[in-house]
Amino acid sequence: MFERMREDIQSVFHRDPAARNAFEVITCYPGLHAVWFHRVSHWLWSNDCKWLARMNSNLARWLTGIEIHPGAQIGRRFFIDHGMGIVIGETAQIGDDVTLYHGVTLGGTSWNKGKRHPTLGRGVVVGAGAKILGPITISDRMAEVVYRRRHLEEGLQPPVYLPGEGPIIGSNYFDLAMLMDYWSDNGLNHHTEATSMLYAARECARLFVEEGHARAFRRHALAGDAVVAGIDAMGLQVFGDRAHKMPNVTGVFVPKGVAADRVRSALLDEFNIEIGTSFGPLHGRIWRIGAMGVNARQDAVTQTLGALEAVLAGEGCKVPRGAAVDAAREVYRSSRSA
Repeated sequence: MFERMREDIQSVFHRDPAARNAFEVITCYPGLHAVWFHRVSHWLWSNDCKWLARMNSNLARWLTGIEIHPGAQIGRRFFIDHGMGIVIGETAQIGDDVTLYHGVTLGGTSWNKGKRHPTLGRGVVVGAGAKILGPITISDRMAEVVYRRRHLEEGLQPPVYLPGEGPIIGSNYFDLAMLMDYWSDNGLNHHTEATSMLYAARECARLFVEEGHARAFRRHALAGDAVVAGIDAMGLQVFGDRAHKMPNVTGVFVPKGVAADRVRSALLDEFNIEIGTSFGPLHGRIWRIGAMGVNARQDAVTQTLGALEAVLAGEGCKVPRGAAVDAAREVYRSSRSA
């Protein structure tokens, strides 16, 4: 027993740089207290003292803010950092050297008895606020299986690239390898859809139906033409084949000698306007200027062009002042007179 307690204390020092000494860890770490309470609760539960086990776990919850069901199976060197709001269900299984941060839920998705909570393999780290629900398993072996199917989009592929097994997964929602890369230190891609985006997509569809296909397409085509006219008036070069470009995004070559990311930062910081960069070999070489949805309007287009012109001039780029906005306005004027 004391060997396990010493092991628990050492695991705190290994994973929390704020830990100063053993006395502080023993007296001031509620995550450690919750683990020790759980060992008692789990022993009582396993020896058919169910009520005492639940009472002990409720006492631990009241003292630490951490709720662990007595039936949960927990391995060695389990570390709970901060811990407030953690909930671990009855059939959860946690391997050795696992770390949980505050607000984590290992919950169930069924009212039926049987295995209904997650299993965390050895060495898994679960970040603050994560909700892992249902009888799924998260482990290194699972990651290996997922990564065998790993593919990268063409613009993100390194010079030496070996694609994974099978075809490319068609939906970002289900590309687990991509999602793992996104949340890892790689920060590989930004195309990660959240549930809120599903609601946003539904609202976009409603607005599109309300506006009508023909009017929405004409509005976007007009905005795209105005952006291109403004880019031409500044003496910049549009990226790609103009005859086949989509109207809602315009690629623009970054002028020589201009720091692409610095211009983007200035637009965001000074004008609250964000234009996109590009991935892979085009990163730093072109900007992507969007005129879509609510921003496919004359005022949004002219404000963006005017702001870009001002920032480029501040970077020492010789652009004719006022020409971009004038060219965009002329596109809109011509459409109204047509």
